[in-house]
Amino acid sequence: MAQRKQDLDTLPPVVGGLTEQLDAERSHRPTQGVTPTLEGVMAASGLPFGATRQALGRTTLALYCASADSPVGLTVTVCEYPGVEQARRGLSEATAVRGKMTGWQATVSKQSVLELLVRPDTPKEKVDAVRGAFEKL
Repeated sequence: MAQRKQDLDTLPPVVGGLTEQLDAERSHRPTQGVTPTLEGVMAASGLPFGATRQALGRTTLALYCASADSPVGLTVTVCEYPGVEQARRGLSEATAVRGKMTGWQATVSKQSVLELLVRPDTPKEKVDAVRGAFEKL
């Protein structure tokens, strides 16, 4: 519990409503190029994606989270963290919340966590393309 409080203390303080909190999280993203991002995964995977949408990062100890859907049957979320160890703890938080969802899988690389929600009919090579892109960034 003490570690979780320390992790939350590294995040932007809770401000206003949801819109203000999302703005605060967006403004505190790690410096680009330091860690995998959703934008980087989308570009490197070679798959088509719809529009991105921001999600509340604080719920999994993250500075910033964003998601996008692909018509190949994937929802991809990348959460960015202030450090590698906090990313690992964030993966544990995400697993506790979403780990029992059918088709959910996640991994950590550098200061980011990749979450995938995969439909049963999604080709394995499409999932591998996203995971490979994330791991190479």
